[in-house]
Amino acid sequence: MSNPRYIPRSFAVRRKDFGREREIEWRVPDEGWTMLQRAQMDASELQHRISLEVQNTYMPAVGMTELGDLASAIGMAHEKLQRIFAGRGVMQLEDIGRLRRRVGRGFDAWLVRDGSSGRPPVQLDHDLISRLHKPAPTAARPPMH
Repeated sequence: MSNPRYIPRSFAVRRKDFGREREIEWRVPDEGWTMLQRAQMDASELQHRISLEVQNTYMPAVGMTELGDLASAIGMAHEKLQRIFAGRGVMQLEDIGRLRRRVGRGFDAWLVRDGSSGRPPVQLDHDLISRLHKPAPTAARPPMH
């Protein structure tokens, strides 16, 4: 993983809460924040929400107890997944794609937030996730020309 331009957990008031606590306090932007800093904070909040939901909703629903098992299932190094879920590394679109293909249709609800609360508009429970969990079939990639 390359050296990120920012550390997602640095936008949390209590960095250790990133990816662990549902209710997390975020830094409050002031008028001096640039558009880039605001975008990085939004991305950090999204990464936190994905990390939290995958660990607290998806993994228990499918009987997965170890992060290493998830890392293997999505073809990612265990250490990289740990860094991402702890907010010490930046989640990339490819990482979201891997998780989304594994989790299935229920994943998309975690990408949308309610404008007033910042929470997903739909809370998915363990039973719903297990019913929706249908990993996308792996198809052979077409040859690159």
